[in-house]
Amino acid sequence: MRQYADVILSIESRSVDRTFTYEVPEELLGKLSPGTPVKVPFGNGGRLITGYVAALRESAPEGITEFRSIDSLSEKEVAAEAGLVALAFWMHRHYGCMLSQALKTVLPVKRKVRRRSRKAEAAAPAEAALPAAGNAASPAGQEAAPGARSGARPVTLNEEQRRAAEAFHADQEAGRQGAYFLFGITGSGKTEVYAEMIREILRQGRQAIVLLPEISLTFQTVERLCRLFGDQIAVIHSRLSAGEKYEQYLRARRGEAKIVVGPRSAVFAPLLRLGLIVIDEEHDSAYENDTVPRYDTRDVALRRAEIEGASVVLCSATPSVVSWDRVKKGQYRLLTLTRRAAAGAVPASVEVVDLRKELRAGNRSVFSRRLRELIEDRLQRREQIILFMNRRGYSNFVSCRSCGNAIRCPHCDVTLTLHRDGTLRCHYCGYRIPVPKLCPDCGSPFLAGFGTGTQKLEMITRKMFPE
Repeated sequence: MRQYADVILSIESRSVDRTFTYEVPEELLGKLSPGTPVKVPFGNGGRLITGYVAALRESAPEGITEFRSIDSLSEKEVAAEAGLVALAFWMHRHYGCMLSQALKTVLPVKRKVRRRSRKAEAAAPAEAALPAAGNAASPAGQEAAPGARSGARPVTLNEEQRRAAEAFHADQEAGRQGAYFLFGITGSGKTEVYAEMIREILRQGRQAIVLLPEISLTFQTVERLCRLFGDQIAVIHSRLSAGEKYEQYLRARRGEAKIVVGPRSAVFAPLLRLGLIVIDEEHDSAYENDTVPRYDTRDVALRRAEIEGASVVLCSATPSVVSWDRVKKGQYRLLTLTRRAAAGAVPASVEVVDLRKELRAGNRSVFSRRLRELIEDRLQRREQIILFMNRRGYSNFVSCRSCGNAIRCPHCDVTLTLHRDGTLRCHYCGYRIPVPKLCPDCGSPFLAGFGTGTQKLEMITRKMFPE
């Protein structure tokens, strides 16, 4: 019986950005599957290069009568799972990248594990407290609570949390997979809810991926998951070398790790029985990959879940506009948490002041009357105040009162920001010039700064509250 294989070549060139069909030799029959790395002859000289089997077929493509044969298996390369090969094809079509680029993205780099030197260990103190992958001990060095290493520890959910988890459980029992949006205010216990969802997936004998924007910045979440699930977790973070990351991927592939926790690249973890992908803080821009292929992790996760029959849970207190639009269109099932999880905890009170009304009342200051009243009250109580202003410099821009044109950066075409030292600066490229005496467009001397930056706010605050 003859068999043929469509092979993706590991050559980054548009001219060969497609699959090539090779005949499967008799000694390799039954040994190939989608994702298997092979050595194949290519070009006039028949040079052997690495490729990956994309699909197997029993009949040859129409119009082709002569085929080269696959030379051998490539023992040095990592095999890809069939689902990840299908995901690579989707990324190729959806993001316009080359097939080889997409395939390299979904495959872990195979390297020997090299332990860090003491010097390297000392260079990353912020990440040093992260738990070692597969280690249930807390990041601070204490032992995990009893039972953590042997399996998932139960947590007590409040009524809202329980309703959200039960809605997910009901769908799973009915065999319904889909996309969910867990929308809850800060401190409402979203982590506990998706941990309960993961527990349900583990009971089914399946595996889960938890994506975090930046693992070293979400230390508390990692610690909590490690305490709940112990050595069922493989944690991937920036402190690990490429070899150590590959070691964690192997733990996941062998089934030793039931849950993979990591940043956006963890969406490609080679789990054979994937049942759930959780995307925590889904609004974060860290989920957008800025190198080729420029993919959005959220959409990649949704596509992978669709390929493998899994569910996706996106979590945020401040949803991205795209995700919230999908919620409104019914593409995501909404699960809502409106209360703080801790007993007695309430959200901070928030007041929004319309500064247009302040202006009509004759108050031209950036401080509303209400804000000034509250600051004075807190100062009398000997309490402290934080003022946030998301504008650097003294004034947002300098404009001509005659022609109305603002002075812009010649490189970036954004308005230059006025600083207290008398310079105009571009906060994108660093371009700076002294404030001109005349308008560069019309020659008028009537130039003025508009808007308020942190430097002006500091000056106004010192003047208003000198003590």
